[in-house]
Amino acid sequence: MKPANIGDHVSVKFDDIAGYVNVNIADVKVAKATNEGVMILKNKDVVIIQAGFYDKETFGDYTIIPMGCVTSIKIIKRKK
Repeated sequence: MKPANIGDHVSVKFDDIAGYVNVNIADVKVAKATNEGVMILKNKDVVIIQAGFYDKETFGDYTIIPMGCVTSIKIIKRKK
């Protein structure tokens, strides 16, 4: 399967950084997370997903994920 392209609707699974205070070390774990949206940018450092936007605007709701945390990128729907 071809890799996801800019503009594709994707599901990104990643290990999210988590902070813990006053807990037993056995309870400290990386948080498993999934984010879905339109892939706006992907390079060797980060992937940026747009979850929402305002018509005719360049601003919206974005998530930037370091590539070192990404475990998979699944294509939901290719850009037409």
